[in-house]
Amino acid sequence: MQVLILGAGASKPAGYPVAGELISAIEEFVRADREILLKNYWDRWTSWRNSAQGIVKELLSNPNPEVVLSLPDLYEAALHAADIDQLQKVHRKWKAGEITEEDLRRHEEYYQTQEHKELSAARSALIGLLECLQRFFFFLHYQDRKDRVKRDYLRRHLAPLSEGDVVITLNLNCCGN
Repeated sequence: MQVLILGAGASKPAGYPVAGELISAIEEFVRADREILLKNYWDRWTSWRNSAQGIVKELLSNPNPEVVLSLPDLYEAALHAADIDQLQKVHRKWKAGEITEEDLRRHEEYYQTQEHKELSAARSALIGLLECLQRFFFFLHYQDRKDRVKRDYLRRHLAPLSEGDVVITLNLNCCGN
């Protein structure tokens, strides 16, 4: 059995940014692109990120995309759980024939709370960032088609591997040092 270990910067020769440069690379990509929808996605992300304060702002400004993506992902999970809980409460009362106008009013008010609005804004920002991230990598993959050297840069390392061999990739240092 062979084991191949690839360091955090293994994709750098192919023109892919290391993790610590990913967010800024996406920003450069969006700025250079002429598509308005893509710019709107990025603006959705940056306006949410820039409105953050304190430790939240620090987390969203971290160069490591895993840290940056974790926070809005947690917001989205909290929103989903709260929405499901709210729906289940109303559904249980409706199913039991015990739902009142007050229950329906509270249910509608739930969606207007400041907490719900903040969690929804985080979800919207996350969707914007993920859309930009996806398009950024689609673009890089498309560029790979044009340059065989970039596309095949790992083939000489991967070619000798066979079934049962192991490839380990590392992302220990977000800045690629």
